[in-house]
Amino acid sequence: MLHVLDRETHDVPYELPVTTSENTYAEMPVSGVHAWPGLLGGIEWNGPAYKPKSNSLFVSSVDWCVTFKKFATPLQYAPDAHYYGGTTTADSKDLTPEASCSGFSENENYG
Repeated sequence: MLHVLDRETHDVPYELPVTTSENTYAEMPVSGVHAWPGLLGGIEWNGPAYKPKSNSLFVSSVDWCVTFKKFATPLQYAPDAHYYGGTTTADSKDLTPEASCSGFSENENYG
């Protein structure tokens, strides 16, 4: 979501979705939930760019969806390890399976 902020009043005159948002705040069940943006989706860390000549704002975003599945039994804590509590499966219909995984294997365990 792009939030436009008035510099002087700090009001938000409008907001504009720049990527698909589906089940963003849904509970993650063991059976899985399909959601956008996925683990590598959304705006990420790239900021927007403004072009004064055309009065245009450009926002780079990634519109990849995934299915999040919660582990039935939580894993043990391991120092210095990433823990997401389950698995993700990239399942964008717009990308080939190789591209949609973005270097991650399907059903990779992020525990």
